[in-house]
Amino acid sequence: MATLKRYCFIVRRLRASSLIEVIAAMLILSMVFGLAIVIYLNVQRSGVSARKLTCLVRLEAAFAETEQQRNYTSREWQYDDLTVYQEVKQDSAGLTVVILEGRDPAGKLVVTQKHMVYAPATTR
Repeated sequence: MATLKRYCFIVRRLRASSLIEVIAAMLILSMVFGLAIVIYLNVQRSGVSARKLTCLVRLEAAFAETEQQRNYTSREWQYDDLTVYQEVKQDSAGLTVVILEGRDPAGKLVVTQKHMVYAPATTR
């Protein structure tokens, strides 16, 4: 009998959480984890990828080649898996804007660069 009284006393003192409290806690935790996943994916997407960095290096090399040859004409050429499009716009003051675009094999734009050069158009 003493054991039964002790058991009843322990059961009365223990307080358990209700089902509603457990569901509310799970709901809050799932919302926090969902928000964390969204933030993580946004950071991943906005970060600079290795592909983008490689394309930037190739565009810098293409612009260096263009400046070295002084070939300020619109053209396109192919690196390994990158197509570089060069568009040149000139104004009357002698400023030349060189726009370089790097596109992947599917035609999706990876990176764009703009350079401004003083290169007056030669008249013949």
